[in-house]
Amino acid sequence: MEDEIRNIVNNLKKKAKLDQVFVGDDSVGVSKWLSTGIWSVDWVVGGKGFPYGRVAEVYGDFSSGKTWLGFVLLGRAIEKGDIGVLIETEGAFDPLFGKMLGVDMKKLIVVSPDTVEQVYQVLDGIFEEGGGKSVVAVWDSLAATPTEHEIEAGLDVRDMTKALRMSQILRLITKRVEEKNNLLVVLNQVRDVVGQTWGNTEVTPGGRAMSFHATVRIKMSRVGKITDSTTKEVIGQKFRVECTKSKVCVPFRYVNIDFIPGKPVPCWEGIVDILKRKGYVVEKGGWNALVGQEKKWRESQFGEIVENDEETRKLVKDVLGLENI
Repeated sequence: MEDEIRNIVNNLKKKAKLDQVFVGDDSVGVSKWLSTGIWSVDWVVGGKGFPYGRVAEVYGDFSSGKTWLGFVLLGRAIEKGDIGVLIETEGAFDPLFGKMLGVDMKKLIVVSPDTVEQVYQVLDGIFEEGGGKSVVAVWDSLAATPTEHEIEAGLDVRDMTKALRMSQILRLITKRVEEKNNLLVVLNQVRDVVGQTWGNTEVTPGGRAMSFHATVRIKMSRVGKITDSTTKEVIGQKFRVECTKSKVCVPFRYVNIDFIPGKPVPCWEGIVDILKRKGYVVEKGGWNALVGQEKKWRESQFGEIVENDEETRKLVKDVLGLENI
C-alpha cells in the first residue's frame, strides 16, 4: 500500500509540476523555533517558543506589553544570527527601549512604511534578500497602518478596504514566510464591539484574515501594577500572556509576567505560578514548597533554586515540556 501511495505522489508531482507533494510522514512541519528566553512564555506557546515558517499575531489593549514582546523576539533572533526587522508604523520607535530589552540596535533593520501596501513590498523584498538566513519581522502595528485608499480618500470617507487588502496580502505573504522559514509577528490593537454586552466584546482591526492566517495568536493584557514597597510609587506592570489560538500546541495557556523597566525579566519568571496551578507547589504563609519536600522558600529565591538544584530543574523541564532550559 505504501508503495502505491508513493507512486501516486511521484506521478502527481510530474503532472501538476509541483514540488510540494509528499507523503504525510515525509513532511517536515516546524523545524525551527524562536525562544523568548522566558521559560513560562515559551510554555504558553508550546514549550519551544514561536514557530519559524509561520505568521503570529500579538494583540491587546494599549500598554499591555505587545511592543515589549516584539522587542524580546527581535533581540533573541539577532542573538542567534537571524535578520531582525522592525516595521514601525505607530511613530513611537524608541531605540533606548530596544537596547533596554537586549536588542543589538546596530543589527536591527527599522522600516517606516506609510501604507499596508508598502508593508507588503517591504516584507516581500526583505524575505527575498535574506541571503539564506531566516528573517524575523515584527510589524508594529497593523491597526496603525492605513491603506492607500484611506490616505487618498481623506477623513470624509470611511475606509472599508483594509480587510480586503489584508486578506490579499496574507494569502501571498504566508507562503513566502513558510518557503524561506521566516517568522512574521504582527502586533495589533483591539476595538470595542459597540452594543455587545455578552461574550467577547473586543475585535482586532483589519478584518478576520489575520485571525485565520495566524498559526499562533497571543493576547496581551494588563493585570496589575507593581509598586515600590517604600515609596509606593508605580515602578512597573504585570502583563498576562495568553495563547488564544495555536496550530502547533494546546492553546489557552497563560502566564502573568512582572515587567519593571530597566530590569531584565528573569528566565524563570512566572514558573512558580504555573507550578502552583498544576499542584506541584504549595503555598503557606508567604512561603512556598515543592510537594513532598520540606524545604521552604520565597518566590524571589526560586531562580537560585532552579540554577543550583538539578532535581527542581528537571521537574520544571518535565512538567512544562520545556526544551530551552
